[in-house]
Amino acid sequence: MLTKDREKKLIEAEFQMVERGYGSSEDRLELKRMAAVFSVEKREFVKWSEVV
Repeated sequence: MLTKDREKKLIEAEFQMVERGYGSSEDRLELKRMAAVFSVEKREFVKWSEVV
């Protein structure tokens, strides 16, 4: 997977989490959410970020 593709997928994941409210909950004191891109070829996460 090219670096450009990784960036695009990561941005898509971050957008989905914020737009759809994934992981949002008021009953937790602290919640860390992250978006990640997994490479099937390498069988590892190749890009990730914390979503605030």
